[in-house]
Amino acid sequence: ISVKNNLNLEDFEDDVYIAEYISDGLYPWFTDYTNSVSGTSSMRSGNIDDEQLSEMTISIDVIEAGDLIFNSRVSSEEGYDYLVFYINDFEVGAWSGEIPWSRAVHLLRFQFA
Repeated sequence: ISVKNNLNLEDFEDDVYIAEYISDGLYPWFTDYTNSVSGTSSMRSGNIDDEQLSEMTISIDVIEAGDLIFNSRVSSEEGYDYLVFYINDFEVGAWSGEIPWSRAVHLLRFQFA
């Protein structure tokens, strides 16, 4: 996964990250130097078996409306294992099966009426 939110780009190339990443549990995410959408590295989930979980949390300080863009690649047992994307614990995307690198865009909008 690589992440971009407006002007900030997280490419995982130099092990110095813009956002704070928390990977808890027995199967933490790690920097993968063998597969990337561009450059030489990306973040990868830990290797899991049935009914196990590998989770990474990213805390981003959003100060204005805009797009949250990330690239992802999925290689999983279709229909059983999913890459799931949440914003504030609300599921906004889920992918399963063999999916090559692709871009996901999610609009963050603030409104007062």
